[in-house]
Amino acid sequence: MLGSPAKLVLGLKIPLTIRCLCVASEPVVADVWQQTLHLRAYDPDGVRMRWPCEPLHSVASSVSNPGPIPPGTEVERLEWFCPTKPGRYRLTGVLSASKVEPDDEDQRAWSGLAQTEDFFVDVVPPRGVDLEAYEAYSGDPLSTWTKARHPERNSELLRGFPTSSYTAYVIWNRTSRTVAHTSTATALQHMTGEFYLGSSVPCDDEKRCDDNGWMWLNADELVAWRDRWFASVLKDHPDIWFADDLRFNLALDHYLLGDKAGCEAALEELAASRRPYVAEKVQQLLEAMREKGMLETEP
Repeated sequence: MLGSPAKLVLGLKIPLTIRCLCVASEPVVADVWQQTLHLRAYDPDGVRMRWPCEPLHSVASSVSNPGPIPPGTEVERLEWFCPTKPGRYRLTGVLSASKVEPDDEDQRAWSGLAQTEDFFVDVVPPRGVDLEAYEAYSGDPLSTWTKARHPERNSELLRGFPTSSYTAYVIWNRTSRTVAHTSTATALQHMTGEFYLGSSVPCDDEKRCDDNGWMWLNADELVAWRDRWFASVLKDHPDIWFADDLRFNLALDHYLLGDKAGCEAALEELAASRRPYVAEKVQQLLEAMREKGMLETEP
């Protein structure tokens, strides 16, 4: 399981990546309709939630991997977890499968049940500015449970509750690359400017907001906007579960803006992260950059 915080403010939702590694000595058949990788969540009363994000974020499809899984290969699935009340939740990643044609010798699909160890998330009531935002939107600041998506809500949070956990989530979810899902190749492309383009972001300048609460920024404005908000979130929420993602993006932007030393220092600090998947991915990126001579500074 990747990206599982130990504590969460009520009203937030979290994406969880479940990864399954094939450790067999030969390829394993995984049928797309019969093999299922999913999240099981149990509320503070021990009751299994029908969907971890019932009802709008329910996931019913199987892992999209219909062919044999080679040894050493991973399959993964992204699920969302949306707690509904304070307390301790128990979560487990589960892989369950049954053979499609049990009597067909050519269809030797794996069948059985495998699961991760249980892990727990403590959901705490909102306080301070979080409580103000929570109450302002009737307990649903991120429009998780309403049928209408309210796209303007992101802009309202940025402008009305800039230091809240919900604003921090919007900044991360809408504009940040995640360490877990950014390959070394993609990170290198970002730093060389291949993705240096303008983009729409949640609007924090009322004069520039469109009807849905977004505004368009050119490439230079986008980097400045992102770095300003990332720094603000890290100042107010240094230990929030996606803090390393924001630090990762700041490091990439250092390089994009010509600060190679700052980029290297930031990545080296991240490579010492307590989260193994962060340390591993960042170390791979550092090694690739050094091999390409990207961190050498001119005398």
